[in-house]
Amino acid sequence: MLKRQLLITLVLLTVVFSVFFSVPVKIKTIPGNASVYIDNSLFGLTDRNGILSEMLFLIEGDYILKAEKPGYNTFERKISITEATSICLEMIPSGVLLVEAFPENSKIVVNENLESIGKFETELPVGKHYVQVSHEGFIPRTFYIDVKQYAKKYLQVNLEREGKTKINSDPSGAVVSIDGSKLGETPIETYLDAGKHIISFHKEWHYSETKDIIIEKVGLNEITQILKPFSDLTVVATPTDATITIDNHDTSKSPLILKRIPPGKYQLSLSAKGFQPIKKDIFVEIGENKLREELILKEYLWTFSSTPAAVLSIDGEEVGLTPVDKMMSHGEHLIHLISGEKEWMGNIETFDNGEKNVNLNDETTIVFDVIPAGQSFVFHRGVEYESPAIINTYQGIQTFDIIRGGYPVRRRIYKLLPGQIYEETINLEGESELFLVTKPSGAAVHWMGSYIGDTPLRGIKIRPGNGILRLSWSDGAEYEETNTFLDGETYTFYREIPSYTNLTINSLPDHLPVFLDGKESGLTPVILNLKHGSYTVRCETPEGEIQEKVITLNGERERTINFVF
Repeated sequence: MLKRQLLITLVLLTVVFSVFFSVPVKIKTIPGNASVYIDNSLFGLTDRNGILSEMLFLIEGDYILKAEKPGYNTFERKISITEATSICLEMIPSGVLLVEAFPENSKIVVNENLESIGKFETELPVGKHYVQVSHEGFIPRTFYIDVKQYAKKYLQVNLEREGKTKINSDPSGAVVSIDGSKLGETPIETYLDAGKHIISFHKEWHYSETKDIIIEKVGLNEITQILKPFSDLTVVATPTDATITIDNHDTSKSPLILKRIPPGKYQLSLSAKGFQPIKKDIFVEIGENKLREELILKEYLWTFSSTPAAVLSIDGEEVGLTPVDKMMSHGEHLIHLISGEKEWMGNIETFDNGEKNVNLNDETTIVFDVIPAGQSFVFHRGVEYESPAIINTYQGIQTFDIIRGGYPVRRRIYKLLPGQIYEETINLEGESELFLVTKPSGAAVHWMGSYIGDTPLRGIKIRPGNGILRLSWSDGAEYEETNTFLDGETYTFYREIPSYTNLTINSLPDHLPVFLDGKESGLTPVILNLKHGSYTVRCETPEGEIQEKVITLNGERERTINFVF
């Protein structure tokens, strides 16, 4: 019993001692979701923000803290803890570099501080690493190897004997020509004759370089050329009349096209009337760069009121009951007011703050559309409106003149009621009405040179004026007359054409020319469609023999005449 009490007392003293001499420690890792080890024992896993789920209490002293995560270099450090502290274990993104060198006992040095013989395999921070491989009696080789996260980069190096030429460029991938002959793309390892040569470097989106070089026979000849890059930049803006400026000196309407400029940071400015300007920094990369920017319209405060109060809609969207304050974008808008059976519609242009007040007890709306479409205008109360036009006016008798080049002015007078929307279509080519019946039917009708339909025509609208009315049938019969049609009048016509005869002309032998009243009319056998009357028909042979007949047609449907030579 005494031993048990003594053991309990010892445990309690140990706990009190530990608490009394321990300090709070907060551990964070960069990045999160990493394993944390204390003195090589796994303690826990940080969350995605890199925070351990609980506060640690450690006895003052030295500890080995380590953080691990796939794709990152392991962080390990000995840390002395004497007071409450926060510790950040920052890991660097990493990949694996594997280098194999031949001959097998070649020396491999990475980043000038990591060495190996024959083979090197180590986890390294992400990025480029300097690799040097050497062996006595061989030309040493160096590389800049790009190590990517989570990946293993493999490099096999075969050392060459002395006398080799190595050609590099920054960036690599440049086409190299020696004395005018294409050699390949950098990096290049080759043998060149000793002496003077002309070397050229060419790479897309970089300035070409040409220089003289001296090649030594003994040892490694290394040639490295730094190529200066350039860029092309195209900026397309909406609206198309926007002004585009780069770095306050290159200015153009959309699009702005700049060729062979240095890559890097530029300031882009865009402006257009009625739109909010844009100013921002852009980064132009090596090569072709295309940017599209869209400016946003400016907005203005407008107050809408009406008598009586009415439901307001703007551009088809209901806004509320007047009076209404509304932010309006720059430009033209369609306004619609409805109060019971009264309504009003009109266009407003917003270029600044403004207001609109409508009296539905006095004002009214008329919408004009003019046919044919084009440069047509409606003139009302001293103001000219382009068709199609929404015209706001007042109740009572109002006069409107429709004007278009090449047409007479049309005047329309209407008695308008307040709070109404009227729709009127004025057809400048179809204000006369025509009823036309022919015998036989099916005649194609042309008025003033334009086809208007086949008979019978019932109430078709035609262009008023003076002109020729022409009828033509499928069998070749035609009829025409000059007429005058007045604006707004209705005309009813009945036209019957004389009977026609199908005259068939044969000859023996056939394929002889036929002349009707002295006019050549084809080769036999031929069929002519003729009105009633007398005709002289002549037929000739190639030898000059002629036969002639005079015939009279009385409207019979068919007749045949023959010439025999």
